[in-house]
Amino acid sequence: MFSGAPFTSADEDFLRLIGQWLEQDAAREQTARQLRRSEELNKAVIRSALDGIITCDEQGVITEFNPAAEHMFGHARSLALGRTLDQLFRPAAVPADPSPLPLTGPHSVLGQRLERQAQRRDGTPFLVELSVVHLPTERPEYAAFLRDITERRAAEHRLQQRTAQLDSVFNVSPDGFVIFDGAGHVIEVNPAFLALTGTRLHDLLHQTEATFEQVLRSRCVAARPGGLTGPDVIQVAQPIRRVLKRTRRAMGGSGLGSVMYFRDITHEAEISSMKSEFMSTAAHELRTPMTSIYGFTELLLTRTLDAETTRDLLDTIYRQAGQLLNLLTELLDLARIEARTGQDFIIQPEPVRPLIENTARAFTPPAEQGRVRLAVTPNLPLLPVDAAKFNQALGNVLSNAFKYAPSGPITVRAALTPDHTALQVTVQDHGIGMTPEQTHRAFERFYRADNSGNVPGTGLGLSLVQEIMWGHHGEATLESAAGHGTTVTLTFPTTPLPPHRSSRMPKKILIVDDHADLRKLIRLTLTGPDYDLQEAATGDDALTRTRQWRPDLLILDVMMPGHLNGFQVCESLKRDPELRGTSVMLVTARAQTSDLQEGGAVGADAYLIKPFSPMELLERVGNLLQRP
Repeated sequence: MFSGAPFTSADEDFLRLIGQWLEQDAAREQTARQLRRSEELNKAVIRSALDGIITCDEQGVITEFNPAAEHMFGHARSLALGRTLDQLFRPAAVPADPSPLPLTGPHSVLGQRLERQAQRRDGTPFLVELSVVHLPTERPEYAAFLRDITERRAAEHRLQQRTAQLDSVFNVSPDGFVIFDGAGHVIEVNPAFLALTGTRLHDLLHQTEATFEQVLRSRCVAARPGGLTGPDVIQVAQPIRRVLKRTRRAMGGSGLGSVMYFRDITHEAEISSMKSEFMSTAAHELRTPMTSIYGFTELLLTRTLDAETTRDLLDTIYRQAGQLLNLLTELLDLARIEARTGQDFIIQPEPVRPLIENTARAFTPPAEQGRVRLAVTPNLPLLPVDAAKFNQALGNVLSNAFKYAPSGPITVRAALTPDHTALQVTVQDHGIGMTPEQTHRAFERFYRADNSGNVPGTGLGLSLVQEIMWGHHGEATLESAAGHGTTVTLTFPTTPLPPHRSSRMPKKILIVDDHADLRKLIRLTLTGPDYDLQEAATGDDALTRTRQWRPDLLILDVMMPGHLNGFQVCESLKRDPELRGTSVMLVTARAQTSDLQEGGAVGADAYLIKPFSPMELLERVGNLLQRP
């Protein structure tokens, strides 16, 4: 039929039909290839997905289980296929439907984002976030997308706890906090700041830092002379006069904002002012006898004097040296009592009459024994006191009576108060007496009613007496009239005092300095029942002794020869988990701001600048070791 005969219409129809069959076959092949490619792509997506993907039929029987689901549940795909979806989850508390993942019905989970407890193969529960969707297939089929959120929920819980803790600290802290956002606006103010400054919350929130500073300055006053000063120290007058120290810290990275921290240092400021005044007065009182000693000694060394003049100058030097010794002794006694707040008192029941008789005998000049008259009530109960401190307090009062009453009787009385809660020991003289102003200032340190120099003394006697009385939970009072004499009353409670630290184990202190003389000075200053002392001359020796002996405090010189200086020793201690609780006081002559900052950076608890007084050392050590 193809021998050259022309095409008929039948031939054309046949060829057209064959072309259609070929086109349809090619289309089917292309569709099959696209389908296979789509299936492979879908399987690759499912296999590589980070979230678990599980497909199931309408009965919940699993038909696909991707590697992420295998890792999540601990089931291999081959073992998971054919199981039900419900077997992977713990039953939910839905009484109407025992299935934890109902695909149909009123409790259907389709189209929801849920959190459910799931079970690993070993039975371990874990929390997942999931959503279930209906797949567009001929037969009903569903896909569950799951994500393990156990760590996320644990992190959120930790964050909530941390936030609650910080909120508690923020709200109950006695220190003030003001928080600024990255733009410099106030976003948080804690109650303590409002109480310290007398400001109101709505006056501060959302204000710029400049406005905040204006509000703060409106409540400030000029610094008191001799008190703590500096750019970070402010003194507010409202609602009451306070001294606050301000520090500022950035929050995390740049742009997050900052926190201002305000600490009430009113007490420290008052102590600083009192210390400045005290040291100034003490220096004056020390300089007076030293001037005489130095001057007369120079005369003796540079001039040839007759025997009578030489003897007179030596007598003066001896007398002034004795006065200087008495002054230093009373200063040290006063410092020890203050620093230890009576905790080195040895309180024992003592008979009253022998205490008074022995003190009167010891402090009465031999030529004036007849002037002292004792009037002690008979049958007094035993008195809980430190006998040595009682002797010192009553002795100081008797010494004053002899100095300011050159003649006439001096009467010492002892009797119980009407309610029998206290014993009162009074010393009455008939000497020169004092004016009301002098009486008011009698217990001030270095105050002397007679400034003529005719009556020897340091001006510390009554201050020391009052400190001793406070150590006994008692009090010293004074009544006087100019020209008529003075009466001093020592009131001791008759009830036993609470036990003092002297009955406890002494605190261990390691003194570390390469200078033997300075170690000796510190040791002699701290010697007493409160402290157990050891010494080290190098940083390496200090670390060795600290690990072996475990002291409560290191008094640590900064500049020491050898492998380790004081900063390095302190840093080593604070980095050691077993030793970081050891308190460290750095002692140095370097008082630059950078040095103080370096000491703070390595974790030092206190900084003592050379030269320092024994009283200052006692006070600082006492404060450090009284911390809880």
